[in-house]
Amino acid sequence: MVTDTVPPVHPPRDAAVALRAHAERLAAEWERGGWAPSRLERRIGTLLSVATAGDGMLTAVRVRHALWEGSVPLLRENGGRLAVLLATALRALEADSPLADGHPPCSPGPSATGHDDGCPAAALDAVGRLLAAMAKGHAPA
Repeated sequence: MVTDTVPPVHPPRDAAVALRAHAERLAAEWERGGWAPSRLERRIGTLLSVATAGDGMLTAVRVRHALWEGSVPLLRENGGRLAVLLATALRALEADSPLADGHPPCSPGPSATGHDDGCPAAALDAVGRLLAAMAKGHAPA
């Protein structure tokens, strides 16, 4: 388990849109049976779910640790889909963000979370839901 004391940074809007779309696309592939997480990918999902259990925050340090844990095999498993998602999350988390207080402004929208597609918190929530489902071994509902 990774613990860090750096306050989480939420990705800027366009990075959030790309990240959320990527997570939702991967979840949809899983639901349709076009992709299923491998044992290693489930392990990485579990690692990140446990790491975020206390505060619910997906941070750059935690994602970087998960990528390190998976190493080269993670890039080869299932075409590297999870590795690409985590790399996208890491890039978004490390991007310069004007949202310094960790609570991004989000406008109401039509999504399932009640936020618009560009809401940084919703993007990270989409990734978190996918990782939690992977840890449980069930496709997201």
